[in-house]
Amino acid sequence: MKKYLTIITVIIFTANAQTFLFAKDSSEKEVSNIAFEQYFNESKLNASNFKNLLSDTSFISLEKILLPPTKKDYKDLTEALPGDYYKNYLDTVQNPNISPDFNLTETELSKVINDYKNKIINLLEDTYAFKIERNQNKKLTLSAYLNRIVNENISLLSQYVKANPGVKLYECKEEQNKVLIKAHKDWASSFKHQKMLTEVAALRVIETNLHYAKAGFTYDLALFDIISIARTSATETEVHFNNRDLTFTMPKEAYLYVPFGTLKLVSRDGKFITALQEIEKKKRNPNYDFATKKDSSKPTRGQDYDPAKPSVYESPYGAGSVR
Repeated sequence: MKKYLTIITVIIFTANAQTFLFAKDSSEKEVSNIAFEQYFNESKLNASNFKNLLSDTSFISLEKILLPPTKKDYKDLTEALPGDYYKNYLDTVQNPNISPDFNLTETELSKVINDYKNKIINLLEDTYAFKIERNQNKKLTLSAYLNRIVNENISLLSQYVKANPGVKLYECKEEQNKVLIKAHKDWASSFKHQKMLTEVAALRVIETNLHYAKAGFTYDLALFDIISIARTSATETEVHFNNRDLTFTMPKEAYLYVPFGTLKLVSRDGKFITALQEIEKKKRNPNYDFATKKDSSKPTRGQDYDPAKPSVYESPYGAGSVR
């Protein structure tokens, strides 16, 4: 009898636990949905209720504002983040007055920006590939490592363009930044206010892409984005990020292949996104041919096949993984 009572008790406890977990999950989804709607409801978003969304760690908890993007390999960042971080960035560029950070003071917004920059540095330091190389070379700095990756990407983009003569070279034809923001009593400079609102929106995109990165493509795009928002002019070949924590030195030809902005994210040009996907294939398989879009080492019928050795970029979590 005691045995049966024990079994019944376990069944009841398990059922109650499952019910609790289901209710907890439903509650969290409901809270996220409410926060999401609140964020986009301009009439309800004022300085007081915005401060309720602040967190201790990153000052603004995106988890309380936006639902995270789906964890999948991105084919197109403009499609992979609908209504989320990238769309919010575009909306802020077009109309900075609707930014959720609009009513923050300069001191408060500076803290948000610095927190995101530090989070980005930490995510880059935590990448699988960097840790492997750092173990082999204790003197290797994050800046030197990333600078090498960026220049390798630029070189591969150059190879891709040469192998595909029909691909138009990427030229940065950026419009001059115009002041679109309304004057705010707490800000002496409207230009600086708008610049910082754009910067924090861009940093959120970068941080999110690095946090959820599963493919080298996403990682490579994030590195170009870091350079793009850190540039102060359209012709810089040495770019500094986060008080010189990172320094990127690039050749002038980089501007032929990468649609950089100035204090903005890289333009998600369709041909550029395709090119990034192509160079990722080349990294994973050195025998991948840009012109034929095939593995050049695969034999024709009757020939022996010697499989390609794994690329150094391959890892259990993907080239740019931060897991």
